[in-house]
Amino acid sequence: MDIQQLRANVHQLVDEIDSPQILDLFYEALQSFRTKPSTSDFWDEFTDEQKLELERAIEETENEENWVSHEQVKQEAQQWLKE
Repeated sequence: MDIQQLRANVHQLVDEIDSPQILDLFYEALQSFRTKPSTSDFWDEFTDEQKLELERAIEETENEENWVSHEQVKQEAQQWLKE
C-alpha cells in the first residue's frame, strides 16, 4: 500500500468514527507522534519495570498452555454480558 492509499484509509476510518471521545483519543495519539522525533524508540521511554512486565507478557504468549480459543473467549464474553 502506498502512502496515498494509506492516508485515504486513515481518513476513511476517521470519517466513520462517531464518538467524540474516541476522536479525541485518536487526535491526541496522532499529535504525540507528530511532536516526537520519528527516530525515537518506544522501548527507550519505558521504565525498567515496564520493560520487565512486557518481556514477561511476551513470554506468556509464547506458551501454548496460556492460549485461549476464540470460542472460549466468545462464551466468556456472552456470560459477562449477561451479568
